[in-house]
Amino acid sequence: MNFSSLLEEIIFFFSFVPWIIRLAIGFIVFNLLVFLALFFSTYFLIRKKKRQEAHYLAYEKAYKDAIHKVLANANVLSASSILDRFETQFGRLTSVKYEEINNALIDLVTADPKLYSCNNYTPLIDGLKIKKYLERKLDFSKTANRLKAMKQLSSLKITVSDSKILPFTFSKNTPIRKGARTAYVVISNNNPFKFFELSDNQMNEWDQINLLQQLELHHKGNLPNFSNWIKYSKDPSQIIFSVRAIAHFRQQGATEGLLQLLATDNHMIREEVIRAMASLRITDGEDKLKEIYSSQPRKCQVAIIEALAQIYSMRSLDFFVDTLRITTNAELKKVLLEAIYSYGIAGREVFNNLLLTAKDFDLIILNHIKHPLNKSKFSDLNNRLSPGKEVFDYAPLEQPSPLSLL
Repeated sequence: MNFSSLLEEIIFFFSFVPWIIRLAIGFIVFNLLVFLALFFSTYFLIRKKKRQEAHYLAYEKAYKDAIHKVLANANVLSASSILDRFETQFGRLTSVKYEEINNALIDLVTADPKLYSCNNYTPLIDGLKIKKYLERKLDFSKTANRLKAMKQLSSLKITVSDSKILPFTFSKNTPIRKGARTAYVVISNNNPFKFFELSDNQMNEWDQINLLQQLELHHKGNLPNFSNWIKYSKDPSQIIFSVRAIAHFRQQGATEGLLQLLATDNHMIREEVIRAMASLRITDGEDKLKEIYSSQPRKCQVAIIEALAQIYSMRSLDFFVDTLRITTNAELKKVLLEAIYSYGIAGREVFNNLLLTAKDFDLIILNHIKHPLNKSKFSDLNNRLSPGKEVFDYAPLEQPSPLSLL
């Protein structure tokens, strides 16, 4: 039986089948074809991705060795000689090889930022035409590739003309716009912080992490005064980021701006301000924090207790004790007791007196707090009490990372 006769029989059979069954069979066949198409497309995409990863892993060490030899060379090499080296070893540089070389170079400079200042770093970028390759990706690639190119430009500290990046900073595509503005901080030749002055510069948590990392890596010695933006910005997310940046980079000159911002109506901003005051140990704001405590939402109350404990002026123990007497919320009780426990010899004495009279659930909380294996936000503060001494050794807490600020 040939194909044409088989087709005729199928058509003849369907001519006597009720229309509802024909519709059902057609629907099943259509879905089966769609499933097969999706299955095979996914299969080949995964296969291609695995091949690319296997290829990169096979050549990763060779790429890194070749790059390291260039950067470690004491003599300044010409761009053409560097290109000849790589083409002799790896062949003509295709887009796949460019991605692998970029990834290898990013891994190296991330692990050792001193490589940025090597004599042959710029000749390497120029010789391999990495800048030209990434600029071409910005012009003609799809959204995902453009975002990747922006990230690679900023990671490699490659500056480009504003005409290449500015069009994307005002794009209607939100991921492109945010990615371009974050990259602009690093790769712009002009004013890298210009977008902090715009009203549409909204930032989510991930945007803030990325931007803090870029500032930490590339602008730590040349930072703007973030207190300017907490005074004049109208976007809550940008104000929150500026407050976090002030705390992270220890900008003590922003004290006045932070104290003024305590009066804001936005409780999320107020909470960040309180935490920043704790990080900077702003003692001038202690009385204000105690004054506003009772009118604050729960998160702000917790932040105030933690801030007063971290500022550690030895003037807040009575406040902790008085607040504990009138507090019925279990979470606040626990935070207050932890603050008392960490507040010097006087705080320990109050804590031990509470242990003598506590019952039921309160006794469980107290025993939990004093347990040596208990890790809380006050653990670092407890370490200020040196063994064999009856005073706290004052020492700044460890510098928070961009992730811990969020």
